[in-house]
Amino acid sequence: MASNHTEATAITDVIISEFFWEKGYKDVAQGVSKKAFLAMAERGDFQISSLMENLVTHVNPKMKRSNLKGEDHVGGSEDKYMSTRLKKTKKSKTPWLNCALSPKSLKNKNGTLRIAITVYNALDLTSKIVLIRIPYPEWTQCTIAGGHLIFDFYLDGTLKPTPLKRFGKWICKDIKEFCK
Repeated sequence: MASNHTEATAITDVIISEFFWEKGYKDVAQGVSKKAFLAMAERGDFQISSLMENLVTHVNPKMKRSNLKGEDHVGGSEDKYMSTRLKKTKKSKTPWLNCALSPKSLKNKNGTLRIAITVYNALDLTSKIVLIRIPYPEWTQCTIAGGHLIFDFYLDGTLKPTPLKRFGKWICKDIKEFCK
């Protein structure tokens, strides 16, 4: 079976895994060194969204994991992880960074969305982690035609003025706010 774990994915998986480690995952992964943890991330041994769900429950023990369809945590909240890709069109002279949640990934979701994004600029090898927590139904007002939730960033990692920009108040200052 072919792997979706590309060189770019390996880079962004290590970036977010190191962020998660520093924000508390080191306590969850007892007995595993940071070096081993990051090596596993680089190989693609982890499903990053599962690491994120475990970190949320570690930082906020009130957030219990759920196995119900359409939710990651009891009460309906959902955790999503994305990394950006470099985009450029014939119309646009300046490249930008982009990622999106598809309508399929948002189907059956009826709770708060927690979205962690690795904003990675492959041109200058810079990165930044953006944590967004949008309550339901507000996130449904951010979707564009077809139901996509799109995140566009300038090359410096700043969120571009898209429909989500109106909802910038949901960009979290820290991991505790994100894990509420």
